[in-house]
Amino acid sequence: MQTITQVFAILSIILFNAYIIYILRKEMIEYQYALMLLGAGLAMLVFAAFPQALGAISYFLGIGVPLNLIYFGAILFILALIFQTIVALSRMRRSIYDLIQEVSILKLQIQKMKETSPQQEPDRQTSELDNTLKEYGANS
Repeated sequence: MQTITQVFAILSIILFNAYIIYILRKEMIEYQYALMLLGAGLAMLVFAAFPQALGAISYFLGIGVPLNLIYFGAILFILALIFQTIVALSRMRRSIYDLIQEVSILKLQIQKMKETSPQQEPDRQTSELDNTLKEYGANS
């Protein structure tokens, strides 16, 4: 690898890692994804700084061409990222399901309270809850 290419790669990777740390501090990305990206950035930095290490690892693992090791590592990284995304999606789906059940139970309780005492003036908390539910479209 030429020196100018190596310097460009190292600077690009450092900027990449700095950006990941920046968006992590702004809480725009979750820690688990930031750690994965920083780990990948660190691996890229090591291989950019010491390109002969990639050849040595490829030789040790019995991979004929070092570029194939990069492809293999990229595929493993993408699979890990997909797995973590699926796990997070499953957790969120369960949370949404639980929230829907809670809102439905609250709507039913409010409806029962209105039916049992229609003559009485609704208290302030019930009217505030009704307004909140109307605001979010949950009081249909």
